[in-house]
Amino acid sequence: MAEGINIPKYGEWPGTTESFKLVREFVKPRIWDFITVIGIGIILALVVEIILAAVFKHSLVNSIIDDLFGIVIGSFLQATIIAMFFDVLIGKEFTLNSAMAYGLNHIFKMMFLLIVLDIIIIASLVLLIIPFLFIFPRVYIAPYFLVKNDCTVSEAIAASWHSTKGNMRHVWGITLLNITLAILFLTIIGIPLALYWGIINSASFALLTLYLSQPKHAKKAG
Repeated sequence: MAEGINIPKYGEWPGTTESFKLVREFVKPRIWDFITVIGIGIILALVVEIILAAVFKHSLVNSIIDDLFGIVIGSFLQATIIAMFFDVLIGKEFTLNSAMAYGLNHIFKMMFLLIVLDIIIIASLVLLIIPFLFIFPRVYIAPYFLVKNDCTVSEAIAASWHSTKGNMRHVWGITLLNITLAILFLTIIGIPLALYWGIINSASFALLTLYLSQPKHAKKAG
């Protein structure tokens, strides 16, 4: 087992920029594994879309089935990539096949969680922007807790909710950097950089999950 990342002591989160630098050292050597998984997801989505268009043409049934497959593929990618994030950060050896096998085995649990989170987040938006600003960061890292703790959907949401109390700014910091990086996709030149940096920055959520999983009394003396 390789040496894992040095998780910041509770109460000493280094900030968005520094957490990016910390995870980059561990994610960068396996960056092509992450890109490969994303590529597989894109290819699967395209194949499904082509098949559905040929069978159902451009009908309502086509749209519904296409959306369902999109959710399934997205859940597979989410479960696989998050598991890979944790493995590289804690120094656990893994293969691309083992990572994707994990994703396949946890598709439906992740899918159920993502659907529940969508409902919660959309409901908070309907209740105006203020509830959203508080609710979104409290539940956003639930998928990371789902993978890390291998728990139920309700337990993952509860873990995210309780652990982010007083720590919402850390979630928003990483999220806002992700949004900034996503803007690079508006230019062709920016796509490879946005993909590369976006993968690394998303790993910061895994580091944040490890950080928040520590006992609150685990601060350095003084």
